[in-house]
Amino acid sequence: MPPARTRIEAIRQKFPEIAISVDTYWPSVVRRTFDTIGPFIVNDVTAGEGMYNKSDEMLRTVAELGLPFVAMHMRGNPKTMQSLTEYDNVTAEVLDYFRQFASKAEAAGVKDWILDPGFGFAKTIEQNYQMLRELDHFAELGKTYLGGYVAQDYDIQKVRHYSGRIAACHAGLALQGIVPGRRHPSRPRRG
Repeated sequence: MPPARTRIEAIRQKFPEIAISVDTYWPSVVRRTFDTIGPFIVNDVTAGEGMYNKSDEMLRTVAELGLPFVAMHMRGNPKTMQSLTEYDNVTAEVLDYFRQFASKAEAAGVKDWILDPGFGFAKTIEQNYQMLRELDHFAELGKTYLGGYVAQDYDIQKVRHYSGRIAACHAGLALQGIVPGRRHPSRPRRG
């Protein structure tokens, strides 16, 4: 399989009119991708905070290049996030997170950002349902929403158990006019 850079160049050449979204939390990847294909959407699961080294470099890079930015809520990192699901009120706390993010984005010069509440990222299934029911609370921010639910537990029995719930979350998003935008196939492991 050719490297990601070659594949993304081919996509841009074949479909120059489509918006391309690249998932990354590395500012260097944003710069290289921009140099390769020009403008694209940056989809960052850390909302510009970085996965392992916290800095504001991502937001500065996005602002400098004038790129649209998807900011997702998540606690911890993929190895720790499912142990960080304690909230007094998940919707209120995620909304407060995005209020703070809006200030950081404005200070960095990021003009175009999309809100992703992070269904499945440091949230229990019940918390995901609560946020889905209360999604209208996020309207105060005046931002476009991106959503989708991913089973982050790779235990095969749990993924099978949750597949109907994942479909229900996606249906709930669609009923609110939000096309689920995250589709990561789970890779269950055995035993």
